[in-house]
Amino acid sequence: MLLPAIGLLLLGGLAVQFLVQGVVYGPRSRRVISLLGIPAVVVGGVVDALTHVRPLWGRVALGGMAALACYVGLASAAVFRWRRLKLAALAGDLSALRQRLETRRREVEALFWEMAAHPERPSATPAEVESAVRVPDGAALLRAWQSADPAEEASRAALIHQWRVEFARCSRAELLRRARVLEAVSRDVPEDQSDTLGARLAALWSAVTALPEQRSVGVESPRARWDDARQDVARLQAEMAEMMRQHGVLRRRRLPLD
Repeated sequence: MLLPAIGLLLLGGLAVQFLVQGVVYGPRSRRVISLLGIPAVVVGGVVDALTHVRPLWGRVALGGMAALACYVGLASAAVFRWRRLKLAALAGDLSALRQRLETRRREVEALFWEMAAHPERPSATPAEVESAVRVPDGAALLRAWQSADPAEEASRAALIHQWRVEFARCSRAELLRRARVLEAVSRDVPEDQSDTLGARLAALWSAVTALPEQRSVGVESPRARWDDARQDVARLQAEMAEMMRQHGVLRRRRLPLD
């Protein structure tokens, strides 16, 4: 019983340290964290009512410890989730990128066996020429977001430059895939972070607009598609490494939740 108790105390201490030193709270996050005390007090009252410990102060102590443990657990889970969404909005969604990388690796393996089974397979009939992809112009939105807050204009300009350098390394198809991911993530991001995510998406669309229009070509052979998939895997691995580095840098900082 002693070792599990010590382990729980250490875990609780780490959780409290994370809540105190891991993030910077704003008015909205303070309000949310304060409201989590309501279910914690209810849990403490239930424990106090169901416990048959004498004297009375023993029951009160058990109820208080239960309420404290409940509050620390709820607050840690909420702050961790909030901080994860903040990281995804600022540096990219690691889980989505990891999933795309795994899917692309499976495609590489499938194309390898297809190429081995049909080494002389001719190219298919050329497909119909697709209409050019129309993308929104994000330059105006970027300028408005950068100048919206004069106090943060310099930092926002640096962030826009970082996004442009990142997106310049991607192909048109990869940029379009990342745009779909960001649009999906935007549905789960808090309202106060939607402007930053919208600016990142605008920078992405600006990078797409800067690329020359693509034309459809005939269906490629398995060997050509295998080579393209391998290059895509290498690019995604490099992007993963860079995104993990950015996440590591941000995790070492006290991120503002609001």
